[in-house]
Amino acid sequence: MITNEHQYRITQAQAARFQRVLDEFDEQARPDVHPRLIAAEREGIESQLADLQAELQEYESLKGAAKRAAGLRAEKRASG
Repeated sequence: MITNEHQYRITQAQAARFQRVLDEFDEQARPDVHPRLIAAEREGIESQLADLQAELQEYESLKGAAKRAAGLRAEKRASG
């Protein structure tokens, strides 16, 4: 779970890195590797990328909710 902006930026960079690896994955010719191993490697990369993207989305949602809550508290103090 991402808990601060520093971790968020690191996770963004890692997700971008996994996406680049995935984009270039099929371009790599590896005739000496069994197709099942190649498929398993690709699935692992896809899974890790999905996990990172989910963590980024969760942090963005929590951050947005925290901003909305702060705004509501400010409105309540101003009207109260």
